[in-house]
Amino acid sequence: MGKIATKNIKIPGLTPQEIQLLSVLSAENKRVFSFENAVSTLKETPFTASKILFRLVKKGWIKRIEKGKYLLVPLQAGPERQFTEHPFLIASELVSPYYIGYRTALNHYGLTEQPSETIYIATTRRKLPMVIDGVRYHFVFLQKRKFFGQQGVWIAEKKVFLSRPEKTVIDCLDHLEYAGGLLEVAKALWMGREELNFETLVTDALRLESRAVIGRLGFLMELYGLGNPKLLSPLRERVGKAFVKLDTLGEKKGRYCSRWKVIVNLSKEQLLKERG
Repeated sequence: MGKIATKNIKIPGLTPQEIQLLSVLSAENKRVFSFENAVSTLKETPFTASKILFRLVKKGWIKRIEKGKYLLVPLQAGPERQFTEHPFLIASELVSPYYIGYRTALNHYGLTEQPSETIYIATTRRKLPMVIDGVRYHFVFLQKRKFFGQQGVWIAEKKVFLSRPEKTVIDCLDHLEYAGGLLEVAKALWMGREELNFETLVTDALRLESRAVIGRLGFLMELYGLGNPKLLSPLRERVGKAFVKLDTLGEKKGRYCSRWKVIVNLSKEQLLKERG
C-alpha cells in the first residue's frame, strides 16, 4: 500500500512520519506487525525505522511483544491509549502454523464452565511462553502428524484458527495438563453430547495414533453411554497393551480396567458426577 493522505491528520505529540506509519498499519488492519513491515511502510533505513518505533513505544502508540514484533494501538484509542486487543487476534500473529486449542477452545465452545486464564496455542514449532498485556500465551509443541483438525473462526473481521470441538476434546485427552484434568474433559464430553460428532471423535483419536488417548476416550464414552458397540469397536481394536493412568494429573493407583487398559485413578462418584 502506498502513502495515504495524512497531511490533515494532527495528533499531539506525533511526528508526520509516526502518523503515517500508524495510519497505514491501521488501514491495512495490521494489529500485530513486524519490524520489516515498519521499514517497508516508512521507506526508511532500518536504523531510522528503529528510532521511530522506539519513540512510538515510549509514547504508548505501539507495544513491543517480542523481538521484531509489535502490537498496534489504534488511532481510535485516543490520547489516553486505553486499548486491549482480543487475545485470539494476538495469538494468531505469534507463531505459524498454529491453532488455538485445549482449555481455551473448550471455553470458547462452551464445553467447560471454567474460564481459561492462559491462551493455549498448538504449533509444530518450539516457542517459549509469553505474557502480553497480562495475558499468558502458552505454546504446545505438536508433531506434524498430530497437527490437524483446525477450523477458521471470525474475530473482529479476521479469521483465526481454533481446533474443531471434536479435535479439542482429543487434544485435551492427549495433554490433560492443558485441559484442567480428566474431569474437565469428561464434563466437556457430557455437556457436548448433543453437539459433538462422536464418529469424528473416534476418527480423530485413531488418527492421533495415541493408545493412551484411545483408551481414555473409549472408557469415557462407554461409561457415559455415548457410543454403541459398532462405534467403539475401532477403538477397542487399537487399545494398547500397557496400562496408562486415566487422569495423568492423579496418582498411579486405582482400579485396573483391562478392557480399555486404563488405571481408573478417580472414584466412580467423581466420574458420574460430571453427568449432573
